[in-house]
Amino acid sequence: RHVHRSTINARLIRAIRLCSRLDDFDKERINIEFTLLLNGYPPKFINYNFNKFFQKHNVLSVMENLDNIMYEQLHRTLLYQPTIKERQQQQQHEQQQQNIQSKDLFVHYTFESGPL
Repeated sequence: RHVHRSTINARLIRAIRLCSRLDDFDKERINIEFTLLLNGYPPKFINYNFNKFFQKHNVLSVMENLDNIMYEQLHRTLLYQPTIKERQQQQQHEQQQQNIQSKDLFVHYTFESGPL
């Protein structure tokens, strides 16, 4: 079930990031629900995971009342949130920087003026 939950979350995040208007997102949300139903997901499971997703982001009213202001805040938040791949790249970059710093060689004398 973990894979199925992450599928629903990923599809909702993708829809929110791509749809700048609430009407477009609502159509995409309905499309996601129909696709999940056609693929054999139980309606209770879909509703539970949709509600859990919106509660996690404190915007349950978007699903119930179509609140434009709340949706715009959610859209901006998720749009600028780094993806998993971006986080991994950032971590790799930070590790490389730490490795470079730990391998620095400090030369206390220049070539011409060093000890003989």
